Amino acid sequence: MLACCQADDNAFRVSIIIQTADQVLRQSTSTSSSTLQAYINEANMSGNTALAIASKYGNINSLRVLLLLEEGASPITSNRRRDTALHLASHRNHHAVTRLLLSTPVRSISGALIQRSAEAMVSDHYGDERFIDVHNQAGFSPLHLSVLAGNTETTRVLLEFGASLDSPVLRGMERFTFLSGGSTALHMAAALGNVDMCLLLLQGQWRQPTMDLRRIRNIQGLTPLNCALLAGHHALCRLLLEVRLPAVPQLNNNINNSSNGRGNNDSDVNFDLAFPELRQRLLGVVHRTSL
Repeated sequence: MLACCQADDNAFRVSIIIQTADQVLRQSTSTSSSTLQAYINEANMSGNTALAIASKYGNINSLRVLLLLEEGASPITSNRRRDTALHLASHRNHHAVTRLLLSTPVRSISGALIQRSAEAMVSDHYGDERFIDVHNQAGFSPLHLSVLAGNTETTRVLLEFGASLDSPVLRGMERFTFLSGGSTALHMAAALGNVDMCLLLLQGQWRQPTMDLRRIRNIQGLTPLNCALLAGHHALCRLLLEVRLPAVPQLNNNINNSSNGRGNNDSDVNFDLAFPELRQRLLGVVHRTSL
């Protein structure tokens, strides 16, 4: 019932249901706290919790999701397709919900409090992975889904919270046969011809100065440049060939510039201000090749 109600934009009704359930459970059992949490995290036939459904449909002020998080809903659970609430929100470009899901504190399996769910370790296909980088059944991370859908704002949020740029797709795609396993988000953006997305992903490399996304090859041995060429995006090919990434910017002293690119204070980074010369250079290349 709660999951069905959560599909509507009616936070008041959800609040009433939770309060009523809490009162009933308090009268029927001495373990009302854990029982109420289990009730809120109960899944429907598809494996989606109320939080997942709220994230899927989004909300301007994120009130529905915030309400559930305060009542003990877990953002790190997944449905039968292994989609988390973050996968659903990222794919539909609900960037406010995405930010909320990544910034909320969660409890680990051991019971330790983790300040940001983005850093929580969850089960993935081949071991444990951070919540922000976990793959669904189709082999996509939230960043992959956001890039495929062309969601620039959501991609920006994911990068601010330290999403791994070199995280590979685990399986190939029917739409682009050359986007096989091992492809990164930049491979996808290049295949789609999305210049702004390519720019955003390249800007995100400041956390890993020794890595060049343009040199990473998928299982078929293809680089993002090869994917752009195969898809017929010749202007983007010129861009990927000519652009040179600037030096690592000194944005502020609170940012952790560790080699693994997974700092804890990344949410204040403004990529547009950090790389104005890169943006102008890329747009100049695109303009010249379009003449």
